[in-house]
Amino acid sequence: MASFRPGSAPKSTERPVTPARFERPWRRAPASWAASVAFALTAACGGRRTPPPDDALDDPVAVFEAMLDRLELVQSARILATLEYYGPDGRVRGTEAVLARAPASLRMEAISPFDTTLYAFMVHDGALAYLDLRENLFVSGSATPENISRFVPFALSAEDLVRVLLGGPPLDAADPDPDTYSVRWDDRAGAYALTMPAVAGGTLTLQVAHGTWTVVGARLEDAAGDVVFDLREGNFATVAAGDAETTMPRVLRLRMPASDIDISLELDRIELNAELDSALFVLDPPPGADVRRLP
Repeated sequence: MASFRPGSAPKSTERPVTPARFERPWRRAPASWAASVAFALTAACGGRRTPPPDDALDDPVAVFEAMLDRLELVQSARILATLEYYGPDGRVRGTEAVLARAPASLRMEAISPFDTTLYAFMVHDGALAYLDLRENLFVSGSATPENISRFVPFALSAEDLVRVLLGGPPLDAADPDPDTYSVRWDDRAGAYALTMPAVAGGTLTLQVAHGTWTVVGARLEDAAGDVVFDLREGNFATVAAGDAETTMPRVLRLRMPASDIDISLELDRIELNAELDSALFVLDPPPGADVRRLP
């Protein structure tokens, strides 16, 4: 069984700097949009109890492998999304153009109301790059979760971000041995609850849909039982994936209580298994840019 640990990133030989918080170029969000996202997720969770299907699985390894088999069908995605962020900085909203390619290549561009790029953020081959086109600021460094969270409001690794955007699970926190997992049918979610021990203590519980094997939720708790993150997905639709089809969420919500962060992502357009060249995930500093390096 393959390991889910991210590979070690190259160390910088340049003078490391710790930049100030970068302004997020998102517009303030109307309450009506937030209400529609909350409604979609509430409807996805549902108030009714759903009994297990007649052919329900009781083997956690079988559920886990079915989920990974489904993820193998989706190797890349081109997404146009509306992102809404609630946190210590307030509530903000923006449009994001996203490219994701397994296992850990990511490109995000913030789009202005005038359809121009405000910033570009890329992760590829263990490194990240960020370009603020308003300030002509270029930042590069190792693609650690800490560095990634400086630029996008997700405290996840690049591998986990890509998996989630492709309709799969965040797995980095989990023990990679499926023999340690347990499974039960969650009749409130209408899905399997696949529970995995977390490497650092605590548990990661994935909600997995029967038949489509798409992840519909994920919750990581630490050894004290406190929630590290809670991911919910809803408004599912069937999307073409090359010669096949798969189910994808149209709405994702990620809460990180310790950071007082609540993020909603509405996927307005999705193209799966698009041909995405590696050059799309590489960014060089433009002439005259203020170049900085993260540890």
